[in-house]
Amino acid sequence: VCSYTHMDGVRAINGELCDDGNNVDAGDGCTNSGTIEPDWSCSDNMLGKSVCRWICGNGKRDAAFERCDDANNDAGDGCSAECIVEDKYQCIGGTVQSPDSCYVQPV
Repeated sequence: VCSYTHMDGVRAINGELCDDGNNVDAGDGCTNSGTIEPDWSCSDNMLGKSVCRWICGNGKRDAAFERCDDANNDAGDGCSAECIVEDKYQCIGGTVQSPDSCYVQPV
């Protein structure tokens, strides 16, 4: 009988959507059962280990990973596609449930 091991750092093709090789069950993108957490995206590196990132541009700002999130990936509107506040802008109001509003800082 063949089986696979969860969280060994190698994603099993028939059982896991992700495998980041740790036992952290929440907050890193990949659960201990090999499923991708909501608002995260995971891809495999060259060794088959999953690398997970918080989804930028979804209108939900997570302060641990983003400086802003304005619900899009447009450049030049105050919040970059990498969820970093752009030069000469300020972004406010973003939470894990609502997007930021960005505006040009007054001189």
